[in-house]
Formats: sequence, structure tokens, C-alpha cells
Amino acid sequence: MKLFKTGSAAVVSDCQKFFGFLPVTYQIDIRTAKFLEKIMISDNGICMFERYAKIGINEIFSTYGNVYRLEVCH
Repeated sequence: MKLFKTGSAAVVSDCQKFFGFLPVTYQIDIRTAKFLEKIMISDNGICMFERYAKIGINEIFSTYGNVYRLEVCH
């Protein structure tokens, strides 16, 4: 809001949209999902961490309405 010298959240939202910037919360979720995906595809073989990564990604998916679910290893 300081950048555009406005108190209107709608103005800031429009500027973010037109300049191609996602809200910070979306950017954090995208980076988190990418990190968790790297854990899941690693060759480490420690299922405990993979399980938590899948749970975390499922939570991110559910936040944005994605019905895709990953099967959690046991």
C-alpha cells in the first residue's frame, strides 16, 4: 500500500494482478509445495519424511480446492 500510496486493498489487488504478482500467502504456499515435492521424490528412502511431505501437500491442495490426494505411505 505504501508503494502505490493508497489505503485501498482493491487498488493493491488490481496492481498485483496486472503486474503479475501473486499475494505473498500464495507465493509461500507454492514454494512450500515445491519443497515438499522435492522431499517426496528424493531417493533418501526415509518414509517418515515422505509421509509428512505428502500430508503437507494435501493440506495445500485442499486449501485451494484441489481434490487430488496423494497416497500416504505406511
